[in-house]
Amino acid sequence: MPLKLKLATSSHTRARTIQSAINSTFPREPRQKNETARGENSDSVELTVPPSFDGKTEDFIQLIRHVPLDITATETTAIAVRKALIANPGSAEAAMWRFRSLGKRALPVIQDLYDYSEEEPRMAALRAGAALDDPLAVRPLLAMSRTGTTDNRIRAIGLLGDMGFNPDVDLGLRPLLDDGDVDVRLATYEALLKRKDPIITRMTIDEKFDVAIVPSEKEMVYVAQSGRPTIAVFGEDLSVERPLTVSAWSNRLMLKADSGDDQLQVFFRQRPEIKPEIQLSNPRLAEFIPFLGHTTSVEKPLPGLGLSYGETIGAVHLLWRSGYLKCDFKAEQDRVLAAILRSQKDEELIERPEFELEEEPATPDATLGASGSTRGLPSDLATMQPPPPVDLPPAERDTVPR
Repeated sequence: MPLKLKLATSSHTRARTIQSAINSTFPREPRQKNETARGENSDSVELTVPPSFDGKTEDFIQLIRHVPLDITATETTAIAVRKALIANPGSAEAAMWRFRSLGKRALPVIQDLYDYSEEEPRMAALRAGAALDDPLAVRPLLAMSRTGTTDNRIRAIGLLGDMGFNPDVDLGLRPLLDDGDVDVRLATYEALLKRKDPIITRMTIDEKFDVAIVPSEKEMVYVAQSGRPTIAVFGEDLSVERPLTVSAWSNRLMLKADSGDDQLQVFFRQRPEIKPEIQLSNPRLAEFIPFLGHTTSVEKPLPGLGLSYGETIGAVHLLWRSGYLKCDFKAEQDRVLAAILRSQKDEELIERPEFELEEEPATPDATLGASGSTRGLPSDLATMQPPPPVDLPPAERDTVPR
């Protein structure tokens, strides 16, 4: 989709100035066919999203809105934004984008905000520093992930997950897998998974779904439905409780074990007209879930039932609902609901007025946008799409939490 920046007032000089400022901030990248900004006439500038912003067009647009026209006054602009941010913490979102648009040359001005006493200015500086891959932001981001508000803790963890290779990040995040807040644990799991931390074991079950084994003292099963289908098991030794007798899907699936048994007896009939099969499985979820999903073949002779992703979720949820899994069971919808509730709570707070960027004495008319206000822009929650429904078998459609 082509992007165009429309000038409020026609001006060839202003259009050329804007084009120059954007191209200096976003120089042409490899595989980029055209310059980032091309002035069409006195009214509009055509924009090309650089390859490095593939999938992040919204970020690119926000940065364009905050690019300074005078790229030679980076430090002066950064100081002015920093001063306004401290005076009015309600401007944190706009200040963060302005710091980011100024690039690495703004880092010396914002680094002393990494330990600022008030949380919102500190978080604005840390978000900008992390986006600019400043290694000095790692320590205070780890501190924020442990002691900030829930939203800022989750945001700090996400920022750390996106940063470049740094063993301090992985070592600092791992203890949060045992945090008392389930959303913090899940954010940490996703950050470490993104960073390919070897502490998390990941297996692909016949290209149908993944199973992730997460070392944690807080045992839990988490079902992801957007992106790559994944069942994450928190607690390497989490197992099905015994003695056990349970059946599902009109007795097509039955599980049985006595006290002290080290294996589960699994009776399964794929369809009513097919002869049933009886197999044995380890009760540890790290082995039991792959057993449910795997289809036995000549190439992969390991035992398995060949269930779909939805059927596997249904079987695990039935065990949890019946009391044979002593842990939490969370689905992705739970996190969406929690985020909505937190957002509603935040909206009840009185907003402090945001600063108008054109009022900065040191850099008048310093940005492409009319002001630093972010009112009226869609939030992450406003643009969030609900995850697709799980493909459950008919008998279990009502057993998975909504």
